[in-house]
Amino acid sequence: MEKRLEEYRARRRNEQALSNVSSTSKQTVPVMTSAGSSTTVGQDRLVNDVPSDTESLISNASASVIEEPPKSLSQTDIAIYVVSAIFWLTVYAIAIHFEFGAVYFVVSLLFFIWKNTRTGPKKKNEISAYSVFNPNCEAIDGTLKAEQFEREIRYGPASVH
Repeated sequence: MEKRLEEYRARRRNEQALSNVSSTSKQTVPVMTSAGSSTTVGQDRLVNDVPSDTESLISNASASVIEEPPKSLSQTDIAIYVVSAIFWLTVYAIAIHFEFGAVYFVVSLLFFIWKNTRTGPKKKNEISAYSVFNPNCEAIDGTLKAEQFEREIRYGPASVH
């Protein structure tokens, strides 16, 4: 009985992992079955008897495809932002008193811009805004391509979907 329960749980884990992969990817994934033959797992088909080493590959693939959700601000982060804003306003009031307010505002604006631009390295598997640096020269969503522009000129904006 325990053996059948363990087999059932393993089969459910495999189905869940495969459904995660098939729902997050539009491409088919080759999977080796326990018989040694290669099958494809896509959106239309699932394989129930996947070996454990392939299961780990699939879980790693699905983990790399799924992006982590944006982090929400904690109360301490909010408190730090409020204290920083109050400090900035206080120093700005002092700078205005000494007739140095415009310079302080421009310098703090430049500092804000510098601080909010990413100067660190790119995250692993993060695509670039420049399509020539991406694998297969894939463009990010929202990029206006020459083909799309040509279609819009010839057939109107309704031709692009």
